[in-house]
Amino acid sequence: MKAHRCLMDFLLQTGLLDRLTSTVVRMSPMATRLLLCEHAEKLSAAIVLKNHHAKHPELVNTAILSALKKSNTDIPSNLTPADVFFREVPDFSTLIIKLEWRIYVTLEHKSSLK
Repeated sequence: MKAHRCLMDFLLQTGLLDRLTSTVVRMSPMATRLLLCEHAEKLSAAIVLKNHHAKHPELVNTAILSALKKSNTDIPSNLTPADVFFREVPDFSTLIIKLEWRIYVTLEHKSSLK
């Protein structure tokens, strides 16, 4: 989030933010401010998920592996699956849906074992 804040400060201080109007995202025009807000939301969600990863590593690691497999994301040998997952913040919304489903399935399975 620090880098995002620095970027926003730079855009505001230089007057560039007022000059940036729109860009094309997912083959549709999008207001630049909206895109910057979307990016900040994804970063916030990634931070929250990272905190949960520290508390429940087995559950979140299983979900991360499943999400990465379903999205055909390669995992370099020098990175962990979590490293790759959190590196992909622009694709976070796609991955989070898969992650959410995997957590649900895992929790359902664990509760049926009790």
